[in-house]
Amino acid sequence: MSTIINGSSPSVTFSDGTTQTTSAIVGGSVPYANLPTGSVLQVVQSTFTSTASTSSSTMVSTGFSASITPKFSTSRILVLVGGNGDNTSGATQIGFSIYRNSTNLSNLSFTDCYGGSSRVITPLFISYLDSPATTSSTTYNLYFASTSSAGSVTFNQGAGGTYSVATITLMEIA
Repeated sequence: MSTIINGSSPSVTFSDGTTQTTSAIVGGSVPYANLPTGSVLQVVQSTFTSTASTSSSTMVSTGFSASITPKFSTSRILVLVGGNGDNTSGATQIGFSIYRNSTNLSNLSFTDCYGGSSRVITPLFISYLDSPATTSSTTYNLYFASTSSAGSVTFNQGAGGTYSVATITLMEIA
């Protein structure tokens, strides 16, 4: 969107069709409260460059998290997680979930990795649009579990024993 605001243009029309008068501009910016629905209000990203392993059949924390303090209780938080999962041996399955503070957002797991009788290192990507209904600091933590009894699983184990760079990105959406 490209708009020139001057004396002959008393308002701005955004891509969603909403119109904002230029009187709402304060110090050269439109205040957060005046932005249209769907606007990105803030972005937070955290990286993880080590590994975590478990043989637990119940969800445990990978130790990888990011926190955000929403500006409005009506905001939604888009959670994007990227990394990889390693089932470390055949017949072992790994499940991943996102927790908001202590609440499992998927109730089970968002994604699983299973290689049958083979070891599999697979890319992990989770996206989830959450409605935390708060303006307090909120932490999103990646949890995982070995969902079969065959052994341990690892988060963020790269090929050849190297680490990958995993990310959690949090976007507050108006």
